[in-house]
This record gives sequence, structure tokens and C-alpha cells, in this order.
Amino acid sequence: MSNLPSLIKKLQQLTRQHVAIENEIAQAQRQIVDAASAPRKRRPRTPDGRCLRDGVKATIKVLRDADGPLERQEVAKRLGIEGSAAGFRLAEAVRLKFVEKVGHGLYACVADVPAF
Repeated sequence: MSNLPSLIKKLQQLTRQHVAIENEIAQAQRQIVDAASAPRKRRPRTPDGRCLRDGVKATIKVLRDADGPLERQEVAKRLGIEGSAAGFRLAEAVRLKFVEKVGHGLYACVADVPAF
């Protein structure tokens, strides 16, 4: 029987620790919910609502900032990428109707391309 007061004291101490841990868990859950519901930066969208990839966006900006139509190799040079990668980006931009072929191997932005 003499051990009973110490056991009760130990139980009270563990209960306080348990409550403190539950409060920490609840706080972490609230932070997770807040982080998940925070507004995210929206990526530019194509006319059909798809996200516009950063590489295609950069390609469009190069063409928009150019004085005139550019060849694929010149686009690649200005972007610092390989010519084949520029070709893929240009093909995607043409497919999305942000860029058009204006001559043999020359690309230019369409007149009403949006600013990114």
C-alpha cells in the first residue's frame, strides 16, 4: 500500500505528458492543413487550359523579344540549350499556336501571344 501514492503521482505525470504530446500532434496537424490549403502560384496556361511548361514559355519569350523570325539554332543559342531541345520546344509552341513557322526553318510568335 505504501507504493500507491507514488504510483498515483507517476500516473498524473504521465497523463500530463500525454496531454502535452496530443496538443503537439494537433498543432502539427493544423500546420499541415494550413500548408495544404495555402494558395499556390498558378502556372501560365495554354488556350485549352493545360499548364505551359517553363521551357516552352522561355522559348516563346525569346521569340517575342527578337527583332524578327529566328532559326531553331539561334533560339537554342539564346536559351543555352541543344538544337534538338529547341526543336522540341518550338514544335510544342507551334502546336499550341503561340508560335508559327514563317519560312524555311524560321519561327516567330503569333501577333497576339500573351505576356508571361
